[in-house]
Amino acid sequence: MRETKKPRVALIGSDSMRGKEMKNVLSQKKFPLKDIDFFDPDVEEEYSKLTQFRGEPKVIHHLEKESLSGSDLVFLAADKKVNQAFGTLAHKQKFQAIDLSETFNAEEKIPVVVAGVNDEIILKKRPDLIANPHPVTVVLSHLFHVVLKEFGLLKAVSFVLQPVSAYEESGIKELADQSYAFLSSSSFSKKVFKEQIAFNFLSHTEKADKNGF
Repeated sequence: MRETKKPRVALIGSDSMRGKEMKNVLSQKKFPLKDIDFFDPDVEEEYSKLTQFRGEPKVIHHLEKESLSGSDLVFLAADKKVNQAFGTLAHKQKFQAIDLSETFNAEEKIPVVVAGVNDEIILKKRPDLIANPHPVTVVLSHLFHVVLKEFGLLKAVSFVLQPVSAYEESGIKELADQSYAFLSSSSFSKKVFKEQIAFNFLSHTEKADKNGF
């Protein structure tokens, strides 16, 4: 049996919440890889920051356009501006990229893939860049995929309230700080969100669209 080639992996945005979770998944699931490099746009000096991967210390590198040369698979977990800049290098630098931050979801030429629903497109078309949908979309896609096969489906409408975790650690911290302040009857600030987020069932975390949602 021919041995499958193990890829050289890169993770951009290793200090973001998505990046940290992706690193944990790759480590715990024993994802087969030849090597892995970590990059973060906030790291300015090379060899100034370390992380752990499978019990070994790894350097979080400074990010440059040439950083991904030689990589086979790149996970984009930084902000949308950084993901846009480096995701578009996939074809030129001959690596496959998976965007984890919904940066490319609106671009028709880039496939939005949900494992178990339409992942066959990866083998059929071998796209350089793959978009990852909103977590709620992943759940609903699996549900609708079953419904569609069994009964058919004409239309589905969903309404999603973004969690504070969508705003990274600053959003989570504001929720925690407001909760503590509220329960201790003290004042609290609103830096990330315009309205109180603690104990707010219908929290206003995003600007309403043209339909008022």
